[in-house]
Amino acid sequence: MKKLQAVLTVVLLSGAVLGFALTELVRPDEELSRTERRKLAQAPELTWENLSSGDYGEDLETYLSDQFPLRDQLRTAMGAFRTRVLGQKDNNGYYDQNGWLCKREDPLKPEQVQWAADKITTLCDTLLEGSTVRWAVVPDKSQLSGTEHPTLDLEALREQIAASVPEGVEEIPLADLLELEDYYRTDTHWRQERIGPVAERILEAFGAQGEERDYEAHTLSGFTGVYYGQAALPSEPEDMVYLTDAVTENALVTSAEVQGTLPVYVLDKFEGLDSYDIFLNGAQAVVTIENPLAQTDRELILFRDSFGSSLAPLLLGSYAKVTLVDLRYLSSQILEQYVDFHPGQDVLFLYSAPLWNSGTLLK
Repeated sequence: MKKLQAVLTVVLLSGAVLGFALTELVRPDEELSRTERRKLAQAPELTWENLSSGDYGEDLETYLSDQFPLRDQLRTAMGAFRTRVLGQKDNNGYYDQNGWLCKREDPLKPEQVQWAADKITTLCDTLLEGSTVRWAVVPDKSQLSGTEHPTLDLEALREQIAASVPEGVEEIPLADLLELEDYYRTDTHWRQERIGPVAERILEAFGAQGEERDYEAHTLSGFTGVYYGQAALPSEPEDMVYLTDAVTENALVTSAEVQGTLPVYVLDKFEGLDSYDIFLNGAQAVVTIENPLAQTDRELILFRDSFGSSLAPLLLGSYAKVTLVDLRYLSSQILEQYVDFHPGQDVLFLYSAPLWNSGTLLK
């Protein structure tokens, strides 16, 4: 009996290996992994040079790993086994909190926060004289989840920023307006259709409230956020909702990196590596949105990370122009070449808590 079991085991394992091998031979290679948000390795070219150097063997191993059949399903199964069977608290730093995928964050780094605050001070001294300047922290969803995992101390972060920025540069507090449900389950970002109160508070802080806007909600199904693949934990795709009205439909969007004009919502991006890029075409150094329907000549300069992409359309109704600046991609020393600064502008530094805690990313 034991001999028969051993034979059956060998046969089954051999069959599985052969099946995967045959599948790999007939299945076309994938160019991208949407779940992991990266390009996948392609079959390396066999040459004497890379064979003798050993590069071919390493490249082939990477290629076979990337193109392995059912790779995503196996990664998810392993993540579930580690957390649900072995009892690990997270899978490679990611964990499931009541259906929302979260990431363990680094503890407070005072020197990094100080760098970001000093950047605000420098800009206030050089470019923002005569402007109304405010700052805000977008909480990470882990800070709103009630998790027992260690999280960045949001209150200590806010206190340090408040103590470090110039006098008169005030905070617009946002944490009390947000809850876990305001964020995507599989992504780090907030949901545009849920942050109306955030936009209202920001406009109120600048005294820029306009007429109430009548939005139409549009739903894109099958959204899988950045944590969906990185966490490798069981999770289902979700809906992405974006809001339009006459203001967004008539807006003129230009970018320092793209020729011509762009729509506020670039829907082709939904099928790309990061579906959240539908909002203002994703990460860019400088984006300008002009509002031909504006009843005012007010302007807003929004120093932002990716959270600002979905917020800016909700602020646009109260401004003739909104300029978004991402200092991760453009040095503040050459900012005047791309942005028109003048007294009377409203200026908001809006960053997520993890970016405030990684201040040296701001150039």
